[in-house]
Amino acid sequence: MLSTYLARPQLITRNEQRPFSRLRCIQLHAQRGMFVVDPLPAYEGNDPYVFVSYSHDDRDDIHGEIRWLQDEGFNVWYDAGISGGTEWSEAIARAIRGASRFIYFITPRSVNSENCRRELNFALEEQVSILAVHLEETEVPDGLRLNLNNRRALFR
Repeated sequence: MLSTYLARPQLITRNEQRPFSRLRCIQLHAQRGMFVVDPLPAYEGNDPYVFVSYSHDDRDDIHGEIRWLQDEGFNVWYDAGISGGTEWSEAIARAIRGASRFIYFITPRSVNSENCRRELNFALEEQVSILAVHLEETEVPDGLRLNLNNRRALFR
C-alpha cells in the first residue's frame, strides 16, 4: 500500500539501479522508435494514490515512469485524469489535496515549468508527502532547492 511507499527500498535507495533497469530498456526502445509505452488511465477512486508532476515536454519519458509505477501496483493520478470541460487548476488542486504522495519528476524542463512549480508549492502547503525523482542532471534553481532540501529524493 502507499502507506509504506516511502519505506520501499527499491524506490528510495539512491544507488539502487534494479527498479529502473526494465524501464531504461523501455526508454531505449522508445528512443529508437521501436515502441512507446503508454500509461494506464489516471486513477479515479477512493483508495490512496500518487500524484505525478512533470513537464509536458518530458511526456514520452514520464509515461514510461508512470506505467512502471502502475505495473508495480500503485494508483497514479496524472493530468490525463482531467476530463474535458473541467477547469484545469481546480482539477489539479483537488488531485493534489487528495493524494497520499506527490512525485515531482525533475528535469531541466520541469524546473522551468511554472505549472510544475505551482503544483509543488500547493503540495507543500497541503503537507502532502513529496518525493523528488531526478531523471537527468539538472541545475535546480535556488528557490526550488530550498523547497526540496528536506524531502526524500531519488537520483537516477
